[in-house]
Amino acid sequence: MPALVAEECARYGVADLDTDPIQVEGDPRLLRRLVRNLLDNALRHGQRPVRVRVRAHTREAELAVVDAGSGIPEGEEREHLFVPFHRQGNTQGHGLGLSLVRQIARRHGGEATYEDMAGFGVGFRVQMPALGVDAYIKPTTVDH
Repeated sequence: MPALVAEECARYGVADLDTDPIQVEGDPRLLRRLVRNLLDNALRHGQRPVRVRVRAHTREAELAVVDAGSGIPEGEEREHLFVPFHRQGNTQGHGLGLSLVRQIARRHGGEATYEDMAGFGVGFRVQMPALGVDAYIKPTTVDH
């Protein structure tokens, strides 16, 4: 997973990347979309620098993407972040990016949340089952 995340960070010009080696099983195309949507969201709606962290836990991989913005206050806006076609404030786009992030995470047995990540910042966290310590994604067959 770190290799895929590093490629997307380089593509978006995000230099603040900290990763543990971890392997997840899934569709690389969908996981790449998940990372792109989170980075795009942070760069479009937050403030630089954007920080990305991949952590290996016992049986879980965690991806966190935070920016230097003020965050989203608790309340209705935060509750609707992952609702399809919901756009925060007066922003461009279709309101599908974060909805897709959550759908992709769930399709891979995980979850996507927006939260305060003590000592790291406020932003998005994606947690998925991990297969073990390694630096790649093991492709699987995905039914469309």
